Amino acid sequence: MTDYLHEYWYSIDEFLEKGYGYAALTTDHEVASICMSTAVYQSTHAIGVETLEPYRQKGLSSTLTYQLKNASLASL
Repeated sequence: MTDYLHEYWYSIDEFLEKGYGYAALTTDHEVASICMSTAVYQSTHAIGVETLEPYRQKGLSSTLTYQLKNASLASL
């Protein structure tokens, strides 16, 4: 997940200060799906969503996107 984060942010600290993100983990604590801010301009967040092939079509992306939307709206 940190590799994905570093594709869009200069540092983890910058992401923690300005971004939002959620992950769905497997029972082995591996990331199955992620949804996170990939860019921020004022109060607008662009998001990226990725789900590993074996976990697609299970509603993970939808659930994570919903959580991220609610978190970003709550901060307004």
